[in-house]
Amino acid sequence: MGAALCRRAFERFRVVAAIGQGSPPPLKRGDRALRVDLEAAGAATRLFESVEPQAVVHAAALSALGACESDPARARRLNVDATRELAAAAAKSGAWFAFFSTDQVCDGKPASAPFTGYVEEDATGPVNVYGRTKLQAEQVIAAAGGDWLVVRTALVVGRSPGGAIRAGRSAAFDTIRLAPAGATLGLFADEWRTPVSAVDLARVVDAAARARTTGVVHVAGPDRVDRLELGRRIAAILGRDRGAQPLVLVGARRADAGHPRPRDVSLRCDRLAALELPRPRPLSESLAELASERDAAD
Repeated sequence: MGAALCRRAFERFRVVAAIGQGSPPPLKRGDRALRVDLEAAGAATRLFESVEPQAVVHAAALSALGACESDPARARRLNVDATRELAAAAAKSGAWFAFFSTDQVCDGKPASAPFTGYVEEDATGPVNVYGRTKLQAEQVIAAAGGDWLVVRTALVVGRSPGGAIRAGRSAAFDTIRLAPAGATLGLFADEWRTPVSAVDLARVVDAAARARTTGVVHVAGPDRVDRLELGRRIAAILGRDRGAQPLVLVGARRADAGHPRPRDVSLRCDRLAALELPRPRPLSESLAELASERDAAD
């Protein structure tokens, strides 16, 4: 997500990209990257004081569901405590603060039928540690005050820089792109999401930063699909469903994942229109764009 933000957003801002592991994102002239370990107590506050930003976009997190379940204390340090420090510093200085939350704050058991997706006003009820820490982070941001925006994202589909799958990412696109020829992949057939392109998400955040939009907003694509169907669409756009050694995609069950996963956390993003922010495009257009980016980047 950080790479997409740096490529597609913030042309009007000078960017300081604070990164933990991995390579720095692509930066334009005048931007710079800093290494920071947000898990360390006080690191977020020191980072803020050293940069003195006008706007903060906080995308760092421990996001792998299994890792959060196995080490909830670390998940809280990274997802809640670091967020509390940054939000407090932003509120004190008057900087605009944007935070990436997740559809995992929803319980996945919609009460209405037919279900058309969760809206911002719906009750939350996360079923896993990741979702709970993200919801707690939303709460500490609101408590800090100031100008803040919580961006609840659906499953983000993007291409990781460097040609490798990054641990803790959804990796929906790269799992298909980088799988060995003829491999068999199991993808959840009983988990529904509303995937959004990392590029479209970056465009929304860029527009929100320029307008200093506040509150809670959902950012999701218009297509509701299960994970198996998403994999099939990605394989088709990449041509990996045909040829001498096509990928074999089979249905898997959430119950076999080893950690709690909500059934259906599809999001509606009606508020984007009310705020006059960009609406994410259909999945077919987003995947076609990602496929064309692959040719230039690989």
